[in-house]
Formats: sequence, structure tokens, C-alpha cells
Amino acid sequence: MTVLSSQKTAHALRHFNICGSLWAIYGPNATAAGAIFSGLALLMGLSEAQIAFLVSLSSLAGLWQLFSSYVTRHVRNKVRFILIVGTCEITCASAIVLLYYLPPPLRFPATATLLIAAYLLGNSGTPIFTNWFSNVLPEEVRPSFLGRRWFTITIVSMVYLYAASRWLDYMDKTHLGFLLVFAVGWLAGLLGYAVLRVTPYPELPEPERQSFARSLLAPFRNRDFRVLFLYQFTRTTSYM
Repeated sequence: MTVLSSQKTAHALRHFNICGSLWAIYGPNATAAGAIFSGLALLMGLSEAQIAFLVSLSSLAGLWQLFSSYVTRHVRNKVRFILIVGTCEITCASAIVLLYYLPPPLRFPATATLLIAAYLLGNSGTPIFTNWFSNVLPEEVRPSFLGRRWFTITIVSMVYLYAASRWLDYMDKTHLGFLLVFAVGWLAGLLGYAVLRVTPYPELPEPERQSFARSLLAPFRNRDFRVLFLYQFTRTTSYM
């Protein structure tokens, strides 16, 4: 693996911070369980049961990462791949606001189609992005950097949600109000990938060829991963 220089590492980490902040603006628009998406869905005439189905569908789409991490490991130009799928993901999710102009019977199936497409595309690029991020981030600054990054992302998300909710209230939750909110999220998401495009990418070694089952079980050979998996599993189960 080619390790980035100190200057390029600092450059990349700044870009990861900027990308995260920009995607924090787009994110609430594509979160099926979130207030903005739910508000739009109700405006389009979707029922609470249909919204709940979309929430479950989006969660289920996360399982695609188990397959995408294996399928995409031998992609030659990983940066180009993540830029393409990321741009398509953000466009699919943001285009849901335009489904308001469809006849009412078509709105729910069209929303489900675009939402699942966005989540599948997003989960296709996530393993590559995570691998990129983890190989750039030096281990000695990992805790402090991740803490600062998540703090920044949280603040940006809170400010955006407050501004978006005030705007929607001002517009009396009309479709025009949602149209502007989704347009801002779409542009912010695309700008995040524009920043990622010029982020230094280290040359990583070609992964060894192995079966899907073996690649799936490989992380469990690490004791720390097993402990983390058990913690996350019990924590998630307790919420059910």
C-alpha cells in the first residue's frame, strides 16, 4: 500500500470533514423515518402504514453491503465508481419530491422504487468509502478526529433541520417549500462528491481472491470485531 504524505493526509482529512458536513444537509431528505421525508410523504397522500413500510425497506437495504463489499472489491477505478453511484444515489432520493406531480395511485410505488434504488446505490459505494477513509486516517489521531468530525456533522445537521423546518412552516408546508429543501439537499450532496473527487486516494493492494462465504466470515477472526458485533447486536435488539 502507498501511504500518503503528511500533507496529503491532512488534505484528505479536511475533505472528509467537508464531505460529511455537506452530506449532513442531504441526509435528512433521504431518511425515511425523518421529519422532512415523512412530511413530504404525507403531503403526497401516503398513509402512515406506507411510510412505515418505506422505513423498513430502507433499513433492509443495508443488508446489500454484505454483498456489495464483495462485489466491488475488484473494481479497478474505485474513485470513479463511488462518484458515479453516489451521484445517482443523491439524484434518486432527491427526485422523490418531483413525484408529487404524478397521479396519486402512482406516488407510493414510485417513491418506494426511487428510495430503494437510492439506498442500494449508497450501500454499493459505502464499503469503498469506508476502506478509503480508514486507510487515510492515522491510527494515532483516530479517536480525536472522529469525535471532531461527528461533532461537526451533528451541528451542521441540527442547524439545517432547524432552518428547513422554519422554512417549511413559513411556506405552510406546501410542495413549493419541500421543493426548495430537496433542491438544497441535492446540490449539497453533489458538492460533497465534487469535494471527494479531488481527495487524495492511496494506492491500496489488490485484495486476495476468495469465496463470498470466506470473505463474509473473515472479520469474525478478529476478537475485537466479535466483541463489537456482539455489543451492536444486543444494543440493536434491545430497541425492538
